[in-house]
Amino acid sequence: MKNKELKTLAVGTLAYASLKSLSPKVDPYTRTFAGGLLSSALMLSENPQHRFLGVAAGIASLLQIFETFKGGRLVENNFKQKIYVLDEKFGVSELLPGQLPSNYIDGLTVKGMNGIFKVSDGVYIRANENGIIDYPLGLSKMINQCIRDAGYKNITWVKQQQDSRWKVLYSKSL
Repeated sequence: MKNKELKTLAVGTLAYASLKSLSPKVDPYTRTFAGGLLSSALMLSENPQHRFLGVAAGIASLLQIFETFKGGRLVENNFKQKIYVLDEKFGVSELLPGQLPSNYIDGLTVKGMNGIFKVSDGVYIRANENGIIDYPLGLSKMINQCIRDAGYKNITWVKQQQDSRWKVLYSKSL
């Protein structure tokens, strides 16, 4: 390998690791967007070193987008009661207060919600101490509610679903 290729590879790996280190709290859409902005700014530079950094940051930010295909995530659970989640692999399961699911989720509910909260792929959510579902810093809310039409769903939506797991999840909200 040439020296420039080695530098690009090293910087790309560092950029990827930096973006990935944000993953517990910042959703992949936001990481991709931020990395893309940084990459664009660096690639516009006249300095060849900055351009190499821009290419490496661009590759690293594009790699973040693969996480958007894996499912939604509950990244924080401060609710003092049980939360029921629709796990992508195992169906409906129960989470104790403070517990986080080990897999990606499609939706969740809490007793008394009288509905479910649908979570799109790549979207991060959190449950506060009152059981209110909200979004951490980033693009998750816009993606989930505006683009993917997810978020809170009532019984009418649940009844229209072919997948019976949604009905099981809804029954836990009553």
